[in-house]
Amino acid sequence: MDDEHIAEVWRTSRAYLVDIAFRMLGDVGAAEDVVQEAFVRLSRTEPGEI
Repeated sequence: MDDEHIAEVWRTSRAYLVDIAFRMLGDVGAAEDVVQEAFVRLSRTEPGEI
């Protein structure tokens, strides 16, 4: 996945993913951190590694 595609997915999916993480964790800050870390990890992987 290239950086531009990841950025587009970030823009379109971030709020939804934070909402899911918040429901699981019960803390908005932790939910935002988890989602951000997931996207950082995604940006560092090759498509075949996923």
